[in-house]
Amino acid sequence: MLEILLVDDDELVRQSLSMLLGHEGFRVSAARGGAEALEMARQQGFDLVISDIRMPDMDGFEVVRQLRDLQSDAHFVLITGYASEDAPVQALRLKLDDYFRKPFDLNFFLERIRQFRRSRKQRKGLSAEQALESFTAWLRRRPGFSDKTDPLEERIGRALDDP
Repeated sequence: MLEILLVDDDELVRQSLSMLLGHEGFRVSAARGGAEALEMARQQGFDLVISDIRMPDMDGFEVVRQLRDLQSDAHFVLITGYASEDAPVQALRLKLDDYFRKPFDLNFFLERIRQFRRSRKQRKGLSAEQALESFTAWLRRRPGFSDKTDPLEERIGRALDDP
């Protein structure tokens, strides 16, 4: 599941995008500004950060600069309704993954977010051993299966070791 940090000082935008992204199956955490976003990023990892540019405590460019230190593997998207003429140039310099001017086409926006999810899954492909560990950990938590995982894990492990 894609973990998204949404940063926007406009409550309506935060709520609307959170609902839209949540409805699409993404897990969304929302921050009212840069300082709150930084605090959240110190506590949790995010796959994607979507930030407004104009905010009272810190602009979106600075949010991205500081969050990159904490979330180096994340994708970064800036959104704005009040872009200056040099904002796209700054976005390019920061090597953002995308940049949207409000109002933007929601279907295009969602498709772009889905692309991030797909590329993330490809980059985070599990090895057979990792998949086995994940599967057996899941089985151990299931009622009636916790005592059956050791023999299953051994059989699958032997199969993986044989060419």
